[in-house]
Amino acid sequence: LESLLGVPRQVLERETLIEAEWPAPDLNEARKVLASVDACELATARARGQIEESDGDVTPSSLCTTLDDLITSWSELRKTQAASRKGEVLAMQRVDLAVEARATTIRLLCDALLDKAIELHEDLRQKARDTTSSADEMVEFGQRLRSFLEQDWVQEVLKALQVDVPKHEVFQAKPSATASPAPDAVADAGGSVPDINSTDVGKKTPPRPPDSE
Repeated sequence: LESLLGVPRQVLERETLIEAEWPAPDLNEARKVLASVDACELATARARGQIEESDGDVTPSSLCTTLDDLITSWSELRKTQAASRKGEVLAMQRVDLAVEARATTIRLLCDALLDKAIELHEDLRQKARDTTSSADEMVEFGQRLRSFLEQDWVQEVLKALQVDVPKHEVFQAKPSATASPAPDAVADAGGSVPDINSTDVGKKTPPRPPDSE
């Protein structure tokens, strides 16, 4: 971006450019692009830091925030590049924000954060045996992760990144147990299903009326 415009990043951030009669739309567009790049790079750096931290330093809240920021920032960067190429600012139309190249890094970081989430969930499960607070924290952690990952736009971004969410209970809501189990399910679970024999049927079936003469 700096090479295309011939202006260093520091200069683009100065309000004096407006006084120098730079076209305001061009300047605003350039700043939007820089903001998207900065947000993605910051989220990437924080994700790396979160992964490198020891388990004791990672909290459910910080991990959820890091994963959210990472996915959101890449999504916004992709939108920014698409909008710039369709815009009227010629310099912005030629900008390559390396969205696809960044996707590889983002995918690996997402995979690592999801694995980290499983480790943190299992750690909370162990602690939940001793404290109620850990049990509550474990439940809230899973709910927050699922509420974010199950959103349609997040699903679309994960698909674009080729990220597969692991099949683990922390990412999956427990099925409701309101429906009554079928007899076969009861039998498979070791329960007993009442036997119905011909004698029982005969008891419940009314006698046939005699044939009229």
